[in-house]
Amino acid sequence: MLTRDLWGNARQHTPDYDLLPLPAGTLVEGPLWLPLSGELLWVDIVERIVHIASLEGSGHRQWTLPAEVGFAVTADDGNVLVGQPDGIYHLDLASGRVAPVAHIAEARPGIRINDGKCDRAGRVWFGTMDLKETEPLGSVYRLTPMGAERVFDGVCTSNGLGWSPDDTRMYYTDSGVPRRIFTAEYDLERGEASAERVFLDAFYPGHPDGMCVDAEGCIWGARWQGAAVVRLSPEGEVLDVFHTPMLRPTSCAFVGPDLDELVVTTADWGENPGPHAGMILRFRPGTTGRAETPARLDLVPARP
Repeated sequence: MLTRDLWGNARQHTPDYDLLPLPAGTLVEGPLWLPLSGELLWVDIVERIVHIASLEGSGHRQWTLPAEVGFAVTADDGNVLVGQPDGIYHLDLASGRVAPVAHIAEARPGIRINDGKCDRAGRVWFGTMDLKETEPLGSVYRLTPMGAERVFDGVCTSNGLGWSPDDTRMYYTDSGVPRRIFTAEYDLERGEASAERVFLDAFYPGHPDGMCVDAEGCIWGARWQGAAVVRLSPEGEVLDVFHTPMLRPTSCAFVGPDLDELVVTTADWGENPGPHAGMILRFRPGTTGRAETPARLDLVPARP
C-alpha cells in the first residue's frame, strides 16, 4: 500500500522477522556472509568483539580485540582484517594474534575508524569518524600496498559503503551532521573514485547507517534512530521501508546459500532502544544480494 508521510510514496512493510539465536550485543554492526562456511561474521564495536556463527547459532566463536572494532572483512588467506581506532590489523583466527597492517595519518584521541568494506577487486575501503559526531574531522580511505590513502575528507561520521553491480558507482555514508549518502564514479581497475555528489539528502527519518547493494543495483540502508531499513533505487528514490521493532538498526547484509535473506544488526544503545535491541533480525526481502569479495592481501601493506 502506498502511503504519504515522512517517507513519501514509498511502500511500507512490517516483515515477520526472525530473531537469530545469536548473542545480543551493545553496538552490533558489520554483518558479512561467509559463503564457504555458511556462516555470519559480525562485530560489536564497543565490546571490541568479532563474532562468527551459523545463522542457527551453532559453531559460535568470538575474538576480543584490544580496542573498538569498527569493521571486519574476510581476507584471502582465510583470516580477517579489522578496523581498530588507529588503523587496520590482521586477525589470525586460529591463534587470535592481531598484527598491524596500516595506520591512519589522522589517528588521535577523538577520531576512530568506523565502517569498511571491500570492492569487487578485493580492495579494502574504510572511513573514520569524529567521536562527538559533530565536526567534519573524518575521511574515507583506500588501503593500498603503500598504506592507507585518503580519498575523501570533510566527513563527520563515515559509515556504510557499497558499489553498483557493474562497479561503475561507489556509495558512502556520512551518518553525522550531514545525514547524507554520497555517490561517486568508480573505476574498478584503478580503484579510483571521483565526481562525488549527494545521493540521498537528509529529508527522511533517522540517520543513514550501514548499507548493502542488491543484485538489481538497489541500495539497502539501515536508519539509525529511524526504526527502519530502506531500499533505494539507483536514482536515489526511496522505494520500500521495512520497519523494525528496534529504534536503532545499524546495518544489513544478504545471507544464505541463495543470498535471498536479509539480516539486520541493531544496537542496544541510548534511550528507548526498543524490544530485542542488540539482536540480529532476519527476513526475506523479495530480492537477492551479491557475494562479497574477500580482501586481497597483495593489495595491502605487507605485515611485519
